[in-house]
This record gives sequence, structure tokens and C-alpha cells, in this order.
Amino acid sequence: MIFGERVKQARELRGFTQTKLAELLKVTQGRIAQIEGEFRDVADSLIAEIAYHTDLPLSYFSKAPVNRLSAGSLLFRARTSISKREVTQSLRDAEHVFGLAESMARDLYIPVSMRTLEGDPREAARKTRALLGLPAAEPVRGLIRTLEGAGVWVLAIPALKGRDAFCCWAQVEGRDIPVIAISPGCSGDRLAMNVAHELGHLVMHKNSLGRISAELEKEAFAYGAEFLMPEAGIRPDLQPPVSLTRISRLKPKWGVSIQALVRRAYDLGVISERQYRYLFMQISSKGWRTEEPIQIAPEKPRLLKKMAEVLYGSSLPLDRIAAAADMLPAEVSRILDLYADTERPSPRAKSRIVSFPAPSRVPK
Repeated sequence: MIFGERVKQARELRGFTQTKLAELLKVTQGRIAQIEGEFRDVADSLIAEIAYHTDLPLSYFSKAPVNRLSAGSLLFRARTSISKREVTQSLRDAEHVFGLAESMARDLYIPVSMRTLEGDPREAARKTRALLGLPAAEPVRGLIRTLEGAGVWVLAIPALKGRDAFCCWAQVEGRDIPVIAISPGCSGDRLAMNVAHELGHLVMHKNSLGRISAELEKEAFAYGAEFLMPEAGIRPDLQPPVSLTRISRLKPKWGVSIQALVRRAYDLGVISERQYRYLFMQISSKGWRTEEPIQIAPEKPRLLKKMAEVLYGSSLPLDRIAAAADMLPAEVSRILDLYADTERPSPRAKSRIVSFPAPSRVPK
């Protein structure tokens, strides 16, 4: 027995329309609709063909579909520059990677200390910093690792490539898990702002993630700016006269884009609207809107690969990991390659409590 909804999920995961999948299977589009609607029995040979073209094991289609990952803040992007099909594929891929993490989390304990907060976004950002043990006025080093240490599942999603990030709260074994889905290959400065922005949504908008508005996006931007560039720390660095040369020197220190630093200077009243517009005219004329000088290395998430190492050992037996998650070993390998390796491998037996060391303070 197979589930038609699983066929639909597999098709959307690979970005196929019903017509495209029908062409691959040499059947009609109507036949695909019948399979997904469970209106007719499906021959084993046809299911095998579907599994082949979607790169999934047969076991995937015989498991009842469970959707524990919501679209969350991704729904807001559906109203902007991303097509409906791209949104669906991004969500399906996130569900897929989340399913891999969940298959391992059943046998692990991952503490969650992330809290939701109300009130002014800037105050919420300052409180979050304090809860995470971060210095109040210094740049954040190892943002993703810090959030993973607080129980946030940061998942690299292949289908999100070039589409920033989104977040949601998911249910695992009756517990609420904060999830941030990120795009692989994103520049380090853009990644940091994306993650901080989505953290703002998680912290402030838990009950509104399916109804993100322009106003809530504005709050998340304000949260992210204060979280990454706290006023108490960055104001002394933004003393006038503000120029692109001076701003550029701040990029490696704060780990954010030149454009974000210019915007921060404007929001803090350090520069006027006229100066702000002039600086952005310069940025555009230099071609920095799309590619800035001074590259910031992106931080890879670590949690998913660490879960695999705790359960299966550093050798990572892909066949066993894949079987537990209803995937093929090659796909598990591609996914795990997006995650950071261990910094200090140890031959000692590992605890089944997944945790990360506290973030180190940034030297002044």
C-alpha cells in the first residue's frame, strides 16, 4: 500500500509538476492526479518508476505522511519575489531535511532554552543576547553555533539556495522546537542578517508566523539589527564623518554587510536621509548592491551532523542513517556535506545529550 499524498510530496520535493512527472513515467497527467488522490490502485512497477525518478526509496511511499514543519515565515516570501512552486519546493525540502533530523532526535535529548519575548524589538534583542550569554555590546561570533547551543535547529536546505531563510516552531515528541531554515552558499554577512532576522520572528512572533505582515517584518529587521549591531557597541564605531571607506573597515568586525552598516547609521540618527541616499548611490555605482568587497566566510550549521555522530559514530554509516529516515544514502551524504565537521574529535563514548560549548567572548 502507498499513500497518494506521499507521491505528491515527492513530486513537489523535486520541483516537478504533475505534467512533468507524467512525461517521465510515460503516463497521462490525469493518471498522476488519480495516484495522488488515491482514486485507483497503483502497480508496483509504476511505484518503482516514481521512486526512481524522485530519488527516494520505496519505503518512503508506504509511510503515512506527517507534516510537523509548517511554512512559518516562508508564507510571507510567497507574496514577494518567490513563485508558488518555489515556495512549495522549499517547504518540501525543509520537511525532508527536518525528517532526517527528527529520525535521529527520537533517540537523543536536545535541550531547548530559547524563549519567546514580547515588547519592543530592540529590547527583545538585548534580552535574547543576555539569555544566550552574549556580551551586551560586542559583535556576535559563531551565531549559528550559539543558537544551536540554545536548542534551535538550524537546517541547511538545498532548495532554498538563493532564497534567504525562513523559520517556524515545530513539534517533536510533544516539545516545541525552534527551527531556522537557511540557504547554502549564502555569503557570510547576508547569512548572519538572515539568521538574526528569523530569530526575531521566532522570539517575537511565535503565534503569528503563518500571518507575517509588513509590520512584523519591520519588527524582525529592527530586532536583527540590534541583535547583530547593538547600539551600545556600534555607535562609537559610527562617529561622523561617515564614509564608505570607514564603513568598509567595520564589516570584518561586525560580520554584516556594508549596506546593513549604512542603514544602521541612518536608523541611529548618525547620518541624515540625504547622506544615507548619497552613500547608497555610491554603493550602487560601485556595483556593491550585488557583490560587496571584503568577503565574510559563511558559518555552517553543525547540529544535524553532530546528531548523526552521537548516534552512529564518526564513520557515519550512510546506509543505516538513510534507512531510518526513508532516504537514499547518496542524498543523506549530500545533505550532511552542508554541515560542519567536529572541531575536536574524541575517541571517548559520547553522551546522548546533544549540546554545544558556550560561546567565547570576543576580545576587545
